[in-house]
Amino acid sequence: NSAIEIPLAGGLEAENPRLNSESLPDWVDYNFTPDYLDIRDEKIIAFTTITETQQSIYLIVRGVTPGRFYLAPAFATVMYKPFINGRANPRNITVEKANGF
Repeated sequence: NSAIEIPLAGGLEAENPRLNSESLPDWVDYNFTPDYLDIRDEKIIAFTTITETQQSIYLIVRGVTPGRFYLAPAFATVMYKPFINGRANPRNITVEKANGF
């Protein structure tokens, strides 16, 4: 079992995929089904069983506050063997106002 923690940058809110599973774009080949999904204000944690096949996680987030924000790296840990882990690269993001809003 493993935990994948995905921090959310300031200015973003996560859309709950359990409420609207059809909000992902058509180009997404979604092959990831977590055992449990914990959606919080500041992060999303997916608890899952790692398999030998490549899996991708896609999230829908909504920009709610315009500005430049730091997006901390996502990371994964095998729950009972924390020395087995991985992490993504951090980055800066910009949330801009949409036309008409």
